[in-house]
Amino acid sequence: MCDTIENDEFYQKFLKSNDSNETSVISTSLAINEQIRKLNDGVDLLAKQLQTQVREQHKSLLLEAQNASKLSAAVDLVNHHMNQLEIGAERLKSKINTPYGLLSNQTRALTRLHDVSHILRQSNRFLQLFQKLSAESKDMAAQAVILFEIELLIDNEQLNQIEFIREERIVAAGLKQKLTSSAHHDLLGALKGLVDEDKAIKSLQVFTNMQVLTKYVDDLVDIFIGDIKHSIKECFAGIETKKVTERKSKPGSGVDQSKPKPSPGKPQGTTASQQFSRKFWTALESLFDEEIYNCWKQINFLTKCLKQVVHQPNATNLFESVDIEKNFHDRLNELLRVSFTECPAHIRQCLVQDLPKLLHLAKQLYSKCENRLNIGGDNLFVSLEAGYLEQCANNLKVTLVSADTPNQETIESFLQAVEKELRNVCSDNRLCAMVTAIFIACNKEFWTKIETNIKIGGDAQQVLDVPNAVQLQNITNANTIYDHNLYVKRMIQNLGNDFLNSRSAQNIIESLDYGSKIVQKVVEQLVDSMKSAAGIILLSIHREPGLNSDRTMSSAPSLYMKELQEFLFRAWDYHISPFKDKQLVEMHGKELAECCVELFVWNVAIIRPISSSGRQRLKSDCQHLENALNTLVGDLSIMSRTFRTLRSLSSLITLTPDDLSKKSIEIDGPVSPFIVLLLLFGHAGSDLASPHVAAGWSNEKITEWLSTHVSIKERLELVTGALQKYRNVVRQKNVIKYDPIYPIISNYLENVYKNL
Repeated sequence: MCDTIENDEFYQKFLKSNDSNETSVISTSLAINEQIRKLNDGVDLLAKQLQTQVREQHKSLLLEAQNASKLSAAVDLVNHHMNQLEIGAERLKSKINTPYGLLSNQTRALTRLHDVSHILRQSNRFLQLFQKLSAESKDMAAQAVILFEIELLIDNEQLNQIEFIREERIVAAGLKQKLTSSAHHDLLGALKGLVDEDKAIKSLQVFTNMQVLTKYVDDLVDIFIGDIKHSIKECFAGIETKKVTERKSKPGSGVDQSKPKPSPGKPQGTTASQQFSRKFWTALESLFDEEIYNCWKQINFLTKCLKQVVHQPNATNLFESVDIEKNFHDRLNELLRVSFTECPAHIRQCLVQDLPKLLHLAKQLYSKCENRLNIGGDNLFVSLEAGYLEQCANNLKVTLVSADTPNQETIESFLQAVEKELRNVCSDNRLCAMVTAIFIACNKEFWTKIETNIKIGGDAQQVLDVPNAVQLQNITNANTIYDHNLYVKRMIQNLGNDFLNSRSAQNIIESLDYGSKIVQKVVEQLVDSMKSAAGIILLSIHREPGLNSDRTMSSAPSLYMKELQEFLFRAWDYHISPFKDKQLVEMHGKELAECCVELFVWNVAIIRPISSSGRQRLKSDCQHLENALNTLVGDLSIMSRTFRTLRSLSSLITLTPDDLSKKSIEIDGPVSPFIVLLLLFGHAGSDLASPHVAAGWSNEKITEWLSTHVSIKERLELVTGALQKYRNVVRQKNVIKYDPIYPIISNYLENVYKNL
């Protein structure tokens, strides 16, 4: 039925929701009567359906109606109980509200009584303290304690509203002001004289008892820093500062108002003005020597007095953690750092130009303050150091830039500028180290200029004739470097013992090695050429006539020895003696002499054939070689082992093979066992060839081999190979007997191996 009604187009108009936009449900297709009839039919249909539903659900409806009557009775009962409960609650409320109101009124009254009682107690305490304050009229420290407690009471707003103690509060406030002023005046007087510690301690005790000591001391430091700041401004203005106590009362009134103003466009103070510079540094000296020093003395005096004050029980926890000296030191350094960093350009130029003077003032102040006020550190003068170092570098480089080839005049002007710069900064280790680094860098530039004019190799190393132009130029440049190094060491001595023992002096001396290496390179190439020439001359010993002859020879030197003597004397005199570095010359002379002895020993040991007369001749040549080496080394004893080798060889040359083999074997002795073995080979026949001959080497090659193979084992292996080859020859030729020298050499070689 519901579906039929809902699907009917006529009834749908009456089933639309209330928010429909349709204002009328009257159909235009049906007449009014028909519409009414159809509506009546629909209503009748709904009525019949409802009646049908009621008949079908009759029992259920009766049951629901019965339950509804029971529920209505229960609701009425609950409503009755609620009414009774409300009546009981109203009755209980009336019983509680009445006592509560009474108790609340009594509580408010008690609170007012408590407040009144507290005000009366505070008033009573205030009056007692005021009366006690009047009794302590002579003890300022006791008055300070009382005034501090009174001030705590006065800060109470309730107490301030009490009329009957208003006059006493006014009197107490005035007394506090008077006491503070008196303590402040006494403390300033004590700081000015720096003698009356008792007065200062009493004043500080007053501030301690008032619990304002920390703030008061901070204010004093502010005053000191403010005075110094004002003095710095006066310094920068070109005004000679005075002591703090002599200043005018008005800030900034220290400027000379009577001084005429500069013309338009003309700067008021420039670094070109000697008068301004003089006034500036006079003012700065006064600032450091007087004002800052006087402030430090007052701070030091104040610190001593504070130490006695803070030890008292009521002040121990108030000031023990405050370091007034450190506070003053830190703030002073920060003030100076900012002032020097942010100063005008002309002031900065003055400070940069005379930075050592500023450092001297700081160091002098440090000494005056018993090494307790350190003005400086790593950050204070950093902004000025860069400019000063640049200026210093320019002053040093200008003495070198004009000379392509430095000479004596260049060295003197350069080192005079260096000594002046170092003398200015030697009192400050930090700045001295940086100036030293600049000097070392300039030294390298100096040596580089000289090094570009020094020739190595080619004509520069020939020693067979008089020095050529290249060698003369090398000698001149090397002597210039030596003179420079010598003057530098003398300059270090002139700067005093403090600088001589400093790290900067050590760095300078160590840097001189660079120049010494240049000189050494020049000398070394000449000495190496002399070694080569001496080796060639000594090799000619094997072509010396008469060494295998039995006729008696004169005591005159052999031809090769005479040639060696003449060469060493001429080459040394022409090429080495002109160098001024005598220590280097002596070192290379000793080195060349040792080389000559070594080559002589090797060549003498391998000479074959040689007669007894020839051995005597070689023994005589040993003495002639000593005379030749005197040209190189004044005292041959400084060659130590080499000199003993030459003397020992002189005695071994003429010994028989048996005597040679009986000599004690000393591996590290003056004469090596290998040389003794070579001498024994010289007594053997032609079949027992010398080790280098058995190896197929020339005399030149054996000397080269010996110079590079210093191991005794390698040299003995060469001898062993020669003996092995000799034994093979004997077997091939079916020789019945060995050479008489062979067993001597074999036994000696075996003993040498045992002693290794």
